[in-house]
Formats: sequence, C-alpha cells, structure tokens
Amino acid sequence: MQQWYQCPNCGAPVAFGVRFCGNCRTQLNWPAQQQREWNYGHGQQGTEQKKTSPWLTGFLGLIGVVLLVIGGSFAFNIFPDKIPSTPYPTNTSSPSSTIPPSNPSNLIPTSVPSHSFPRADVVKHSEYWNASWGALELYQKLISFNSSYHKENTYIEGVFDCNDMAVDIWNILYKQGIVSVIVAGNLDIDKERFAECNHAWLLILHRDKDSLYRIFIIEPTNGETYAFDPETKTLVQYMQGYFYSSPSDLRADIRERW
Repeated sequence: MQQWYQCPNCGAPVAFGVRFCGNCRTQLNWPAQQQREWNYGHGQQGTEQKKTSPWLTGFLGLIGVVLLVIGGSFAFNIFPDKIPSTPYPTNTSSPSSTIPPSNPSNLIPTSVPSHSFPRADVVKHSEYWNASWGALELYQKLISFNSSYHKENTYIEGVFDCNDMAVDIWNILYKQGIVSVIVAGNLDIDKERFAECNHAWLLILHRDKDSLYRIFIIEPTNGETYAFDPETKTLVQYMQGYFYSSPSDLRADIRERW
C-alpha cells in the first residue's frame, strides 16, 4: 500500500519515495535502506520492474547476427570492394523501358558459357581500371562516343542487335585506349541463367590513385551512358550477367547467333 508522510518543511502530505514536496518543492531525503527497498519493490513510477528472459535476449542477439551476415553478403555480391558514390549525373528514366525487346533464344544458345569471367575480376585486375584517365574526362568521353554512335547506327532486331552494337562500341573505345567489358544479361531477371540473357551492354571501370572505384554503363541501343550509384543501387541490374573481356570471347559463347 502507498505510505504517506509529512513534509519536514511545510507539513504537507507526501508519498514515500518522491523526491520533492508537491507543495513547497523542498527536496526530500529518504533513508538509504528504505529507498533501496522501495525502488526494488515498486520502481521509480511505483510499478514492478520487469526482467528480460536470458533465452529471449540470446534469441534476439542471434537474429541480429544473421541480419548482419545477410546484409554484408548482399553488399559483397555487388562487387568485393566498396564503390563510393560519384558526382556524375545518372539517367532517371527506366533503362528497360527504352531498350528494344529481344528474343532470348535468338540471341543466346542454351549451352553453358565457358568464355565469360567472374565479375569480381573487373575490380581485382588493374588492366580494367582505366587509371590513366581522369574520372570526369572518362565519363564525358563515354557520353560523347556513345551518343555519336547512336546517331549513326540503328538497332534492327534479328539483323543488327544489341550484341552487334556492343561489339562496335567496344572496338571504338579500344582504339581510344579505354578498356571496357561486354556484359550479356537480362535486365528484367535477377541472377539470370545464360539461356535467359536477351541483352548486351558495356561496363567501364575507373579507379583513381586513392583507390576509389567508379562504374560507368554504356547502353548501346538507346545511346545513353549511366553512372552506377552503389548507395541507392540504382541500375544495379547492370551489375549482373556474364562478363566478357573481348568480342571474340562473346562470339565463342554465342556462336550460334553469329
């Protein structure tokens, strides 16, 4: 039951455990032993303290560890090193809405690819870094080359497809000393199988002296050039697919199409 006492200053009734008199605001000093007993039995607000079950604490901790592992795995699967955001503008339109559709069976055979390489190699091996270029200069060159190519060439399904255009642009960049990677994939499918690929594009990596990575994307069929944003994961679908260092490797895996 609630215990009541008198304020030693003004004589007003005060409940046991309160720190100040409600009438004169005098600070009340209760005997230490009585205060400890009252706190344990009632808590600061007069309610019983709740104890967390050790089993529940351990279970919640396990869930937290699992979530951290899953989150770390997703970040690593994009690329093994953190790629900082770039100041370069990105196209806000949906890329897949401006890309001509292709029939997967007409572009990619059902065989398993043997000439592609792991996407992690793009970051690991320095021959893909384009380190001799300034990042902004490289991005502007890519925009210029892709835009000019798009003005002079037209996508024709079954005749002059995205893979033909990607190979053409790869060669243009090669002549300018820019290393690019051809990617075959499907922008509408996550973790697509080789037989489901229906599109091709180019990735260009830049790594500067401070080891900062930037990834640029050339979309051959609409003339657009994008800068991948690793923080918002915008255009992350371009980071998946089958990676080729040269047109000959691509041709070897889709020889039925050529």
